[in-house]
Amino acid sequence: MFRMHRLPIAQKLLLIMLLTTMSVVLMLSLTIFLQRAFSEQKALKQQLSSLAEVIASRSTGALSFYDQQAATSNLSALEPTSSILYAGLRDQQGHLFASYTRPPNKVSETPPYFADTSSVMEPYQELFARRMVIVKPVILDNEQIGDIFLVASLLEFRDDMLNYSLVMLMIIAGAFVVALLLSAKLNQIISSPIKNLHDAMQSVTINQDYSIRAQTLNEDELGALVNGFNQMLQQVQLRDSELETYRHNLEGQVSLRSEALLEANKQRIQWLETMAGFLRHELKNTTVGVKTSLDLIEKRQQTGKPIEIYLERARKSMAFMNSLLLSVSDASSLEAAIYKETLVPLDLSALINSRVAEYQVMYPDTLIACNTTPNICIEGQQARLLQMLDKLFSNAREHAETNSKIIISLTSREHECQLSVTNKGIPLPEDKDKIFELFISMRDQKHKNTDNFGLGLYIVKLIAESHQGQVQANSPEQFEGAEFVVSLPLILNKSVDR
Repeated sequence: MFRMHRLPIAQKLLLIMLLTTMSVVLMLSLTIFLQRAFSEQKALKQQLSSLAEVIASRSTGALSFYDQQAATSNLSALEPTSSILYAGLRDQQGHLFASYTRPPNKVSETPPYFADTSSVMEPYQELFARRMVIVKPVILDNEQIGDIFLVASLLEFRDDMLNYSLVMLMIIAGAFVVALLLSAKLNQIISSPIKNLHDAMQSVTINQDYSIRAQTLNEDELGALVNGFNQMLQQVQLRDSELETYRHNLEGQVSLRSEALLEANKQRIQWLETMAGFLRHELKNTTVGVKTSLDLIEKRQQTGKPIEIYLERARKSMAFMNSLLLSVSDASSLEAAIYKETLVPLDLSALINSRVAEYQVMYPDTLIACNTTPNICIEGQQARLLQMLDKLFSNAREHAETNSKIIISLTSREHECQLSVTNKGIPLPEDKDKIFELFISMRDQKHKNTDNFGLGLYIVKLIAESHQGQVQANSPEQFEGAEFVVSLPLILNKSVDR
């Protein structure tokens, strides 16, 4: 609206006040004008109706005795009424019996001529019509013997209304001037505090001087706004002072931070050294086994004795080294790439059921119970989820008692689902949370010689966390063993890959 948003606030307030005031004044003036017009028209209609009734009562004899001269004389009595242009008296059959037409020199407009007087009806009686028509019956002994109609000019009425409208316009113009003066004065009550606040803001922005304060002129919402702005400036000034204080201590803080970074780097180096030591130890032992086997094979070949047992030992050592390298490679590449993979909606229930069916075919001697709630959907990476389940199942199968059952279940609650793998067998250690760390294997002596390097559960943890979930180890209440529970967030109302 006239791009009001670009105007200064003082002009906006002035324009709003004027528009509101003048809208009310115009509506009120229009209401008064129309009320006056209807009242004047109603009074004129009543006057003409009274004249028509008088002429009708005086014309009963003329119509009864068919005396046109008397009827014309009665109609001539309308001459003093300057607004009447034409009058007519009709008989019972509707034929024009007598008429009166105002002389041209006494009227400001040409009198109407009605070829068919039956067409003189109410449509002329509109508010801004040029003429008004009044029709009244002529009654004798309760019987209508004819009617009389008057055609009056509304020019005088329209002139009166025009003069009245000019007076109303003068009043409106006066009201506009008064509203303009009052609005220009009163809007300063609102615009002045805002302008002062704006000037203070500009000064702070340009000079970067937060000691400036805006003057409070009101005790209303604007005053509260100014006080809030001043308090904000005070807080900024205090913070600047604190920052200045902190700046003097910055070197000490940087030094402390540098020491912390050095300590973190030291821990990282220690972690790498631990990995290197672990690999060196395992590879050295494996290499010794391979070398010993090769030496024995060489001696056996010279004596012609069987060498199959030493070949098998060498193969196992080589397989161990290969497994070790693959496990380390898996852990490092998985940690680097897992958070870059795209998660898609999928049906975890169908995925688990399908994998468990494969386990039952691959390991027919292992008892497996699968309890899954159908239609559990999550956002995930199918290959990683299957890898996680494989690690948990392999861990449970390795530590389960002979002929005991491995239980795989999938349930949902609120906004998450829980995948659990439970086995009866070796109990978890007291510090069970450490089993998810890299190269940590808390197995009994029976399992020390297997090719597990503490990477399986570490990979499970990585995959769970990359799916915005978590994994925890629990000890079952009913029997000795282990239960690993992976919690993952659910999704609702999404199409899934099945």
